[in-house]
Amino acid sequence: MSNTRSNRLAQGPVSTLYHQTDVQSADQIYGSGRMLRGSAGLAGGGIYFAISKSATDGKAHRLGVYIRANVKLGNIYRVAAGGDSSISFERMQLAGYDSVMIDRPGGIEYVVYNHDQVTDIQMFVGNGWRCLAEIFDEQTTIISFNGSNNTFHSL
Repeated sequence: MSNTRSNRLAQGPVSTLYHQTDVQSADQIYGSGRMLRGSAGLAGGGIYFAISKSATDGKAHRLGVYIRANVKLGNIYRVAAGGDSSISFERMQLAGYDSVMIDRPGGIEYVVYNHDQVTDIQMFVGNGWRCLAEIFDEQTTIISFNGSNNTFHSL
């Protein structure tokens, strides 16, 4: 795999992963079409994902809106269950890595550090998988974000 970030992301694995947040944060994601990294966490300030919707319930700090997205993992750095809070986007880039995998007792977590690694964002609310549009637009359609042309559309 080539060592440039763009090549690592293009050639590396892409996984469908899950995130959970609150309605206010989901509204910001919906408005901007981007997920932004937080300021702290087990692997530093990043965008944290679980491998299933249900796994987000025990990991998320904010609850209510489930997000499913395709995540470009690129070159994956593996850390122990306790994490390493000193990890940063800059440190990962210097070392030639694009994401972190944390194998925790509650399930594997992945962390990415830049919004361009998160594409095809879909948002769902509650156990019935009501779509985000029902909350914000009083519609009954699922909203999907297409990262390749930065547009939302109804599914």
